[in-house]
This record gives sequence, C-alpha cells and structure tokens, in this order.
Amino acid sequence: RNISGLLLSVHSKKDYFILQMIDGSVKATVDNGKGPISAIYTPSDPYFFCDGQWHTIVAIKTKNVISVAV
Repeated sequence: RNISGLLLSVHSKKDYFILQMIDGSVKATVDNGKGPISAIYTPSDPYFFCDGQWHTIVAIKTKNVISVAV
C-alpha cells in the first residue's frame, strides 16, 4: 500500500490543477495565474483510502476558494 502519490494533473502554460495524496491526505491545488490555492482533506486513518474500494473525490473552485469533498 502506498499512501502518497499523484492522482491527477492538468496544466497549460499558465494554469494548473493537481490532485494528490500525501501521507493519506488528499490535497487539491489550483492556480489560474494568480497564485496557487489548496484544500486538504485528512481522514482519521491515513490508510482510509487504501481499502481496495473505489472512492469519489469532488474538488470545486469558486473564485479564490477551493473545496474538496470525499
């Protein structure tokens, strides 16, 4: 089991969106040219996502706020 890794990365010359797991936490980072903003979801168990099941992650960016729902 690996609790860290890149889940999704989309970028252009100025903008990017990255979704990653870092030590069991899910981190979404977005930059639309005005500097990066991030949101992190940290479950109580770092192996919460390493259970052999599919999980749904939703990241929503509204102006300068990003939200992550698991």
